[in-house]
Amino acid sequence: MMNRRFVFVLLFLFTALIESKAQFPFLRKLGYSERLPTQVIYDLFISNEGYLYMGTEIGLIRYNGIDFKRIPITGNLGNSINMIQEDTNGTLWCMNFSNQIFRLQQDTLKPALEINKSIAESTPLRSFAVAGQSVWVVTDGRVFLAKNGQIEDVLIKNEVASGFQFIESYFDGKETVYITDHEFIYAFKNNRLVGKSALIINSHFEIIGYGGDLLIAEKNDFSNVYSVNKKFFSSAFDAAPKNTYLNRFSVCNDKIWMCTNTGLYELDYYQNKINKPILEGVRITDIVQDKERGYWISSVEKGLFYMPSEHTQMKKLSEYNLSAICKGLNHSFFIGTGKGSVLWVDSNTNVLNEWQTPYFTEIEYIIFDSASNRVISSHGYLEFVNYKPSFSDLRLGKRIAPDNRGNFLVCLYNKAILLNQNFSDLPNIQDKRSSKYILYDTKIPIYNFRDNRSRCAIFHPTENRYYIGFSDDLYSYDTLANTNIVKFGNESLIASDMIIHDDGTIIVASMQHGLILLKNNQIIGRFTIQNGLSSNTCKGIRRAGNRYFIITDEGLDMIDVNQKSIVNLASLFSLGGLGISDLTFSKNKAFITTNEGLMTLQIPDSESYVLPEVIRLRAFAKKRSDSDIANEMLDGITLNYDRNDIQIEASVLHFQSGGNFKFQYRLMGYDSSWYFQPAQNNTFNYLSLPPGDYRFELRTLFNNFPSDSTHFSFSIASPVWKKSWFVLLMILTGISLVFWIQRYSTRRLKKKQLVNEKLLRSQITALRSQMNPHFMFNVLNSVQGLIFSNKKNEASAYLGKFSALMRNVLDFSDKPSIPIRNELEMLRMYLELEAARFENDFTYEFIENLPADYLDIPIPSMIIQPYIENSVKHGLLHKRGDKKLIIRFSLFDKNGLRVEIDDNGIGRLESGRINLKKGKHKSFATQAIDSRIQLINKTLNNPIQIQIVDKMNQDNTESLGTKVIIDIPVIYE
Repeated sequence: MMNRRFVFVLLFLFTALIESKAQFPFLRKLGYSERLPTQVIYDLFISNEGYLYMGTEIGLIRYNGIDFKRIPITGNLGNSINMIQEDTNGTLWCMNFSNQIFRLQQDTLKPALEINKSIAESTPLRSFAVAGQSVWVVTDGRVFLAKNGQIEDVLIKNEVASGFQFIESYFDGKETVYITDHEFIYAFKNNRLVGKSALIINSHFEIIGYGGDLLIAEKNDFSNVYSVNKKFFSSAFDAAPKNTYLNRFSVCNDKIWMCTNTGLYELDYYQNKINKPILEGVRITDIVQDKERGYWISSVEKGLFYMPSEHTQMKKLSEYNLSAICKGLNHSFFIGTGKGSVLWVDSNTNVLNEWQTPYFTEIEYIIFDSASNRVISSHGYLEFVNYKPSFSDLRLGKRIAPDNRGNFLVCLYNKAILLNQNFSDLPNIQDKRSSKYILYDTKIPIYNFRDNRSRCAIFHPTENRYYIGFSDDLYSYDTLANTNIVKFGNESLIASDMIIHDDGTIIVASMQHGLILLKNNQIIGRFTIQNGLSSNTCKGIRRAGNRYFIITDEGLDMIDVNQKSIVNLASLFSLGGLGISDLTFSKNKAFITTNEGLMTLQIPDSESYVLPEVIRLRAFAKKRSDSDIANEMLDGITLNYDRNDIQIEASVLHFQSGGNFKFQYRLMGYDSSWYFQPAQNNTFNYLSLPPGDYRFELRTLFNNFPSDSTHFSFSIASPVWKKSWFVLLMILTGISLVFWIQRYSTRRLKKKQLVNEKLLRSQITALRSQMNPHFMFNVLNSVQGLIFSNKKNEASAYLGKFSALMRNVLDFSDKPSIPIRNELEMLRMYLELEAARFENDFTYEFIENLPADYLDIPIPSMIIQPYIENSVKHGLLHKRGDKKLIIRFSLFDKNGLRVEIDDNGIGRLESGRINLKKGKHKSFATQAIDSRIQLINKTLNNPIQIQIVDKMNQDNTESLGTKVIIDIPVIYE
């Protein structure tokens, strides 16, 4: 074993000297598919807010990591933009190739008219520099300063040397502005000339400041860089290709970068050397670093490149894709390729050796068997015999895993098998059924678990159980081959990979249900996209310390067991679209095989990413009838009730994710629930908000972590008619109005009732005044008859009773009602007088079925007497024989008074005949009482009702008299 290890070390040291292809930082190219409007980019700039601005052939473009926005331009003679700068007020300045200078105002590039006029009056524009709030402009023969619309000349060619032209301007970002011509560098502080240095380079050049020094390089001679402080030319660039042309100096992350037509070079200022170029052969125009510490590189033909980190490297090791990787001795690696070869790679990703297997198909897995120093792959195994590597071809399926009994558990395309690790002896398993043992590859004895395509397998030493993921279900077997099927509810569980955690839990990467946590054949937990996974389709799982790395169909996720967090590495390192097949780890680095080559990246902390930043919220309000939204900032203001359609726009920066994050938002006062929205939709609308106080809160969600919320508050006023004081006023007004109307109506009603009552009373009084003389006329006729009959004593008594009756009538004549007791008394007195007119054949009877206290209840006066008079005069007067009148008083409907006047007279029919013969019509008393009752009923809720009953014999041939029923509701007071 020691000899084999020694051989590996020798081979490693020997082959490490072999030159291999260079390793470069990983770059993500952005082009038309990412909606970049053009591939021709001249200039890059990161604003103070964090936006990436690009000067391109079609104008100024702004990028926030989500989408590209082309900035409108007015008054331009050409669209090509470069030299983007920013003043201390946050205003962006730039120029076009037609010698015009522009500033960004209200999201539009507008020409700086006063500056452009001065340029037109001078000679062609060379350059300009924005320093603080001032703009330094350099033309061929003039340097002038523009500030607050004022133009001031600083240098004129005749003041310097008439034979030279001004060339370049540069602001060091602090306080010094440098202007150059062909001989000197002029230094200005506070707009005053403070220094003058001789310029050795007298051709077209670039100038930049670094560490207090000025570096100057000729554009046409890449190797000729002059240090003003060190006073010498650098010779660090001899390795640069000939005809390399310098486009620009840039300083990023305290490093000097040289953008050339043959690539991007990093200059080591202190070591005076240059590194190998990035993007070799590409015409690079600029490089900048954003606030997330990612790099952006622009080119003339190839568009835009993003470098998330200098430490993330990519190396093309083969013309074919890299499909599998495992760690070997001395931090070396074995890598399988798409053409069926095995690469041996050192820790610096240099290829030490390559072995081609007999099978020119993709190697699906590769492992290093440290016990026997063998490299085992899906196409066979590699071992060293007599100090020489020897490869043995053997198709070993899709996955292999050892158990603790000296066997390999192998997943094949049509079965899952167990074979001895020496690839010759019988596998060691307790199940001895002969039907389970067959020969593999015609010579190797194996144990066959099941005939079905298998994907992955693992042996659990604590449970002493095999877990095999077939294409239809996940099976588990103990050493006696007793079988159990693990289901996800009622669905199949299709496992693509498995790994055992420290506590014995099996973490299953499934093809449809995310990560499944399994223990003793039971599902105990699950991770899905709801927990932060990039996808529920998981293809592989690897472990590094307390972190698990999951390969999904959307990229690569990292689960930190201690932090209990999930980080989407595809978003963090811009790996979107990169085909990841396998990975392993060494020295806190992850080595990832992809379809582009071998990627190396530092294993990040779970909190090493930058959350998307909401840099601005703009809110607008409008009326429903408005066609356009009014530009009105809402923070802290109160809106009119009809300006209640609200639109909110969020400006967000995040370059790492490329827009792969979500918004979380809510409007307190309307709904306290958080809602989600994709990053591409940065507008939030609320229509017809009711009056109230509101607080809009917005945060971002990246890698399942929320950012701090950004918020603003506003109010919508209630309409006047909904304000509390107005409502109270209206209530009081309404109450007052109702009270006034009711009072007015009551007064009017009372007045009307009073008039009606007066009218009724006058009518009733008039009737009564008419009835009283009629009654007296009848009584006097009776007295006259007694006198003519020489019945003086009877006449005298009759007159006494009459006077008493008249006294009562006069007492109650001005009253609308009298008590029942008084009405009965007057009726008795009246009948006594009427009885005197008859002989002894007339009798009358009062029957009173009334409570004693009921007699004091008032009723309308002179209601009953006319009907009694009709009974006597028309019913009994013409009857022969006994004449009888019965008057009954009783109750009806509990409180009503019922009066029944029952006589045995001749009846109404016969009485009508007699009156007709005499030429008489309806009597005055009958007409008067009918009219009076009608008038009285108008003043009552329940009217007085009169019912007249004609009594007949059984044959209905003879009248037996008349009964009058009078119902008087006792509510008349």
